[in-house]
Amino acid sequence: MLHILNTLERDTTKKFVDFMNFGMENITNEYFLKVLYINNGDKINYNKTRLDFAEHNLEHNLRFEDKIFRFFEDIFKLNQGIMYVGNFNINKIDNMKILYMLRDLDYKDSIKFINILRSHIRDEDVYKINDFGVFKMFLSLCTREIHFTSFYFDKLDIMVFTHYDLSMLMFFKNEDDINTYVQLAKINDLILKDQESSIQNKPLIEVV
Repeated sequence: MLHILNTLERDTTKKFVDFMNFGMENITNEYFLKVLYINNGDKINYNKTRLDFAEHNLEHNLRFEDKIFRFFEDIFKLNQGIMYVGNFNINKIDNMKILYMLRDLDYKDSIKFINILRSHIRDEDVYKINDFGVFKMFLSLCTREIHFTSFYFDKLDIMVFTHYDLSMLMFFKNEDDINTYVQLAKINDLILKDQESSIQNKPLIEVV
């Protein structure tokens, strides 16, 4: 039986959901820009690297999903258990796409997503994540090609832009850091191969 919440119940529910937090915080775009400004005050250009899988189909994506999760969980821990998710404005996602998200996410992730829908509807595009389970849910949206977000790890100065076929653009402030993440990927059973980019002659890292 469908129960329609009255005004008092809705207000109480919202306060409870806000208190629970669910592993992510609402932040303003201005706050996020300040975080970027602090880390980029010296205006150092980022070195661009690409994580690109050799095969390109969704079934292939799912085979690599757990390895991708482990790889980014290590990065999440190195960033002291906090990161930022961008390009995710719930108000701009239509109802049909939300249904697709709920359909394609695992059960536990779909519950997390419902909690987010209940507690984090607003006009901003950026969220501060303090729980890897929530970050993993956003990663799943990308690996399953449902919605593509961007990730920022402020302590490590790494920006990640996601795309189809597990193709991810990674920006590093220090090009010397690239080898660190090549080794980290190997630990997580990912094989990374350096190539020369035809765009800016930066290392292209391809997962094979």
